Amino acid sequence: MTLLTICQEVARDIPIEVPNQVFGNDSDETAKLLYSSANRAGKWLSTRTNWVDMVKEYTFSTVASQEDYDLPPDFKFIVNDTLWDRSNYESIRGPLNPQEWQRYQSSVLADTITTWKRYRIRDVSGTKKFSIHPVPDAVENLVFEYLSTSWCESAASVGQNAWLADSDTGVIDEELIYLETRWRVLNRLGLSYAEEKQEARTQIDIAVSREGGAKKLNLSSSRNIRLLGPENVPDTGFGA
Repeated sequence: MTLLTICQEVARDIPIEVPNQVFGNDSDETAKLLYSSANRAGKWLSTRTNWVDMVKEYTFSTVASQEDYDLPPDFKFIVNDTLWDRSNYESIRGPLNPQEWQRYQSSVLADTITTWKRYRIRDVSGTKKFSIHPVPDAVENLVFEYLSTSWCESAASVGQNAWLADSDTGVIDEELIYLETRWRVLNRLGLSYAEEKQEARTQIDIAVSREGGAKKLNLSSSRNIRLLGPENVPDTGFGA
């Protein structure tokens, strides 16, 4: 489904006049209402969970003596515990808060030799940056996963955080966008919408609960993942 077909289906279901154009159709009040409601629906749904299709992996290489690095253009936030230094097989600690960042920058800890990297997302001259401590002294490969701001995309598969053409399609399940748009239009028209909203939220809750699958619940004592231990360290030659 596209923006246009989503809005046309909503219009038929209510029913109201079915537009032939939605985006940029400023002379048609119905088209404007449908567009606004579909846009709000997509934006709200994008905050509901970490949708699988909106989670992306980002890899980049450090530069010797460079502290701050660009984030992806569609960056929203980092998925917790996904930051790794692949060159040294180490997780990256953080995010540091402002107090911790200054402690490592300004106190005696600034001169402490450490191999563990720490990070902070901060504003640098008006631009959000990924900042690393200690400052890298070599080229190393880092990775993290993040939630994208792109909940829809163009016909050319370019990610967007708003509908920009009738031919745009949803990254999020378009049936959910349709259901969420429908009750919003009814509400704006001053019509009864409780049943439609309940249906939308029920289907959204079901989708959220199934998104990405689910782990089995272990009722026994928890077992943490061990990266080093008797199972994977040789009896001799360690460190050779």
